[in-house]
Amino acid sequence: MKKIYMAGVGGMLGEAFYEQFKNEYELLCSDIDDNEDWLVKLDFRNEEKYIKAVTDFNPDFLFHIGAYTDLEYCELHEKDTYDTNTKSVEYAVKIANNLNIPLLYISTAGIFDGEKDVYDESDQPKPLGHYGKSKYLGEVYVQENSKDYIICRAGWMMGAGAKKDKKFIQKLIRQITDGVRMLHIVNDKLGTPTYTHDFANNVKLLIEKEHNYTPEWIKGGDLMYNNDKIEVKTFTSSGPSSFGPKESWKTIYFLDATKFLQNYYICYEVNLQNDDEKWKNIKVNKKQTFHDQCAQKRRPRISFSKILPQLDKSDVKKIYDGNIMDIIQQ
Repeated sequence: MKKIYMAGVGGMLGEAFYEQFKNEYELLCSDIDDNEDWLVKLDFRNEEKYIKAVTDFNPDFLFHIGAYTDLEYCELHEKDTYDTNTKSVEYAVKIANNLNIPLLYISTAGIFDGEKDVYDESDQPKPLGHYGKSKYLGEVYVQENSKDYIICRAGWMMGAGAKKDKKFIQKLIRQITDGVRMLHIVNDKLGTPTYTHDFANNVKLLIEKEHNYTPEWIKGGDLMYNNDKIEVKTFTSSGPSSFGPKESWKTIYFLDATKFLQNYYICYEVNLQNDDEKWKNIKVNKKQTFHDQCAQKRRPRISFSKILPQLDKSDVKKIYDGNIMDIIQQ
């Protein structure tokens, strides 16, 4: 199972990251405010402790998420803001480079000046306050010094409930539930309210695509059940599955994981053993059968899409078609 160290995840976005990743990755999560039982206390502004904590865990990925986001606080506490939002990012880059692992840095849409209605990655940042400037300096450092990185800019976060969401949407909800009849709202700010779990899930899809992370539980292999060997062939593309020349099984399954980034799977059960004549005579190519290549001590390589037309309908049964999370969450 892949390991991720998440730094600065005591807030509402960090909680969403924990929830989205916890079932498929081994996590170590830290924050200066260890307000959950899955958090360990760490101030990532302490370079020595930050380096030791991550190095001891030896993760496959480092997520640097925490920051001061209160605009008023950042304007009033300039040094603290840059120590937290910029200097600590330098430590994260150093750690990731030393461990030769990718770094995820969460930045902000606040690096723009708001002169446009819509921005994308090609627009030149122009931060106005200390918050935006401190986050943009973090971006620049990551881009210029990190060996392997992903930068994601978050908009207006929402969705953690009253306990952790101190932002605009929750402030409105609090006023309404408190019985306020007249709401006082600024009319000179535009933003993109973003549900924290949607953001975290999309980051998950992004890193799995960029770094080809296939969750361990969908990888193929063999296992024993009631003393009968079961073979599982998992494929995440249209490419062939490989078979050992002496491979044997009582039951074989083919798991179509080509859409694993969307948690969507199809599983087929093939009711043929490795020594059944029908299986042995499957054509691997125009000239050779499965048995021919095994007899030559070769590893037959053939895709399920080429196996399927050579079998009778009674030999193959689709036993699952859908979102695997429906099963996991039951």
